[in-house]
Amino acid sequence: MDRQFVIFTLADESFGVAIALVERIIELRSVARVPFAPDFFHGVVNLDDRVLPVLDLRKRFGFPAQPPTRETRLLVVAVAGVRVGMRVDRVTQVLTVSDADIEPLPPIVATVHSHFITGIAKVARTAPESEGMAQAEERRLIILLNLRKVLSTDEKAALQGWDYTLADVPEWAEDAAPEMLTDLKV
Repeated sequence: MDRQFVIFTLADESFGVAIALVERIIELRSVARVPFAPDFFHGVVNLDDRVLPVLDLRKRFGFPAQPPTRETRLLVVAVAGVRVGMRVDRVTQVLTVSDADIEPLPPIVATVHSHFITGIAKVARTAPESEGMAQAEERRLIILLNLRKVLSTDEKAALQGWDYTLADVPEWAEDAAPEMLTDLKV
């Protein structure tokens, strides 16, 4: 059977996620940072008048931090019933992969921290000609992920409180803001 994956990069490594799990792919927007949040929690953005938590997959997977570029994207997915943006370095393509080209994660690297890796896809790529040699077919490896399993059970539970619209801001917050601003001198 053939499956379709959204392919993206993190720290020059290729990853794939089943296209059925991705609601949208959007450019990175202005992110509001949240104090005392976990390191991999990038912040929140406004998407369709809803607060969308954003997780930085680069940090989540232990890669060094990198400032966003023009190619940085958010994969919008549902995790534990909540829409979440997963920040990636770049989305490269949608790719169809045959089950025959997907292998399980080798046992030596399968740990409790790799439960979100569903397999390794071996995909043909054509290597450029070099020194008079004809083009050779080379296989590149793509790590396949289940983004719904990237977070722990406790982290998923904490997300439950994030699914609200901007119209759902508590009444006390709207009432307090004008009073607080009256004493502000600019």
